[in-house]
Amino acid sequence: ELTRFAQRLGQGNFATSSMDYKDAELAALAASMNKAAVQLDQYDKEQKVFFQNVSHELRTPLQVIRNHAEGIQHGILNTDKSSSVIIHESDRLGDMVEDLLYLSRIDAMSPGRRFELADLREILSNSAERQGSLAAQKGIDYIFDFDLDPVEFFCDEPGMVRAFDNLIANALRYAKSQIILVCKKAEDRIEVAVVDDGQGFSSEDLPHVFQRFYKGKGGDHGIGLAIVQAVVAQHGGVVDAHNDGGAIITMSFPQGERDGTA
Repeated sequence: ELTRFAQRLGQGNFATSSMDYKDAELAALAASMNKAAVQLDQYDKEQKVFFQNVSHELRTPLQVIRNHAEGIQHGILNTDKSSSVIIHESDRLGDMVEDLLYLSRIDAMSPGRRFELADLREILSNSAERQGSLAAQKGIDYIFDFDLDPVEFFCDEPGMVRAFDNLIANALRYAKSQIILVCKKAEDRIEVAVVDDGQGFSSEDLPHVFQRFYKGKGGDHGIGLAIVQAVVAQHGGVVDAHNDGGAIITMSFPQGERDGTA
């Protein structure tokens, strides 16, 4: 019976079994297999939803690019305007693909990721600088609320860079005039926050902001904050979103030494 159960799992049938054994070892094995079946079923459903959402998100910019390319080909659309749209949508598509690839690498939990000591103030300020031209175009000022001393943390720096980049890009989408960047040590934790002076999260959006492919009003493709949550979780931290005037996203990481690999 257990062998047939294992074969069903291998064939993609993740229905649990109602088998009951008096032998303690067989009962324990059956319970473990049932637990595995539930986990596999959940993962299978999540993957199907993930690919459905990916297909939908990729289809829209591809259709826009095709429409404008055909318009140019047939001479019914302005070449300069359509070219700008095609470039914009291509960039958006490229960013989306990069985010999807990064998210898939996180899900794969690939071993051997290096954790090295880095100053989070430096990573956060560099992320802000990379998007400084966009902030200047929108008339948005950065305000840095950093500890004077280094805020050092063992981290996967490329992952942290992507998380900070996504947070600042999200804040730039909604801020009116300023973004406050916080990076400080607090007792046994490290606190990082990105605060904008926009309208904040709506009550409908707030419970879902870290959900994959969830897009609130003015959102892009709904992957950025999901990546932030995944990166923070990789580092044993927690992330939270709330309102206080504008939107505030805070990350809290445990201080202390850790092994150099994940």
